[in-house]
Amino acid sequence: MVEASPSRERRTAWRRLLVGLGVLGFAGACLVALARSAPAEPRRPFDQRLVRRIARHKPDIVVLGNSMVETRFDEAELNRLLSPTRVTVLGVGGSKSAYWYLTLKNVVLPAVKPKRVLLVFRRRELTGARDKATGAFANFMSRVRHAEEPLVDAKLAPPKTEPIEWLGYELERLAPFPRLHALADPLVEGWARELTGARGKERRRMQRALDEVFATDKLRNANLEPATLPREHGDFADVVESSLLPDIIELLDHAKVPLTVVRIRTKTYADGRGRASAYDQELDAYLRERHVELLDLSHQEWEKSEMYGEGDHIAPRFRNLYTRLFVKNLRKAFR
Repeated sequence: MVEASPSRERRTAWRRLLVGLGVLGFAGACLVALARSAPAEPRRPFDQRLVRRIARHKPDIVVLGNSMVETRFDEAELNRLLSPTRVTVLGVGGSKSAYWYLTLKNVVLPAVKPKRVLLVFRRRELTGARDKATGAFANFMSRVRHAEEPLVDAKLAPPKTEPIEWLGYELERLAPFPRLHALADPLVEGWARELTGARGKERRRMQRALDEVFATDKLRNANLEPATLPREHGDFADVVESSLLPDIIELLDHAKVPLTVVRIRTKTYADGRGRASAYDQELDAYLRERHVELLDLSHQEWEKSEMYGEGDHIAPRFRNLYTRLFVKNLRKAFR
C-alpha cells in the first residue's frame, strides 16, 4: 500500500480550505444580495398634519425640545398667560438635535415665520448629532424628515476617527441585514404558532395574553429621557463642527428668525451640586460669537429641588406651576 506523501496531503488540505472559503464566500454573497433586494422596512410617513397645525395656529413663539420641554411647559397655560402672544410647544420625548433641525427645516419654517424660537437643551444635547437619530431611531425621525436629507445623513455618518462605528455603519449600508430580519419575523412567528398546535379560539387567547403582558400602558415610554446619562467626554471644539448646531443657527439666521438657546436647570444644580464645565464655557462663547442668545437657567433659584420628578424632569403635578413661574421670572424670553 502506497502512503500519501506529505506534500500531497498539504495540497489536499489547502484545496479543502479554499473550497470551504469559496462556499462561505458564495453563501455570504447570496445573503448580501438577498438583503439588498429585500424591501426596506416601512417607515412612519412624514407628518404633514403637524405642518398644518402650526400653520393654523400661527405661533409667534415656538418652544422646541424633548421631554425637558414636555414636562415643563403647558401650551394652553403659556397661551393664557402670554395672550395675545401665541406659543406652540413642540416637546417630543426622546428627540435630539437631528430631530430638532429637521423639525425646524421641514415643519416649522414651511408653516410659519415665528418671531422667535426657544430651543431647550441640557448638557451636550446640542452637539450630539447621532444621538437618538440612527438605527432603531431612524423610524422615529421619519415623521419630520423627507426622503432625501443629504446634510443630515452626512452628519449622521460616523467619522473615520471612530473606526469600529464607521465600519459597522458602512457594513450595514452594504449589507442591510435588518431587512432580512423584518422579513423573517412573521415566518418565525407563524412557525412557532404551528409548533404549539394552537388553533382558533386557543390561538386568540394566547395572543390576548401576550397583548396583556406587553400592553403599551404597562411599558415605560420609549421616548422618555433616561434619569441618568452616560458619562460624557470630549472637548466642545472636537464635536461642534460635526454637529448640527452650526446648521440650526444658519437655518434660522437665513430665515431671519431669532434663536434663543435655553439651558435647563438640572436637578444637580437644584440640589446645589452643579458647576459649569469647560465644555459649557466653550459652548457659551461659541453662541456669543454667533450672536445667539443663551438663557441659562442653571442658577434660577425659583426652580426648587422638590419640583423634580424622575431625573431632570419636572414632576407632572408641578408642570402648570413651572409654566407660571417661568413666565413670571423670564417673560422677556417671549418678546
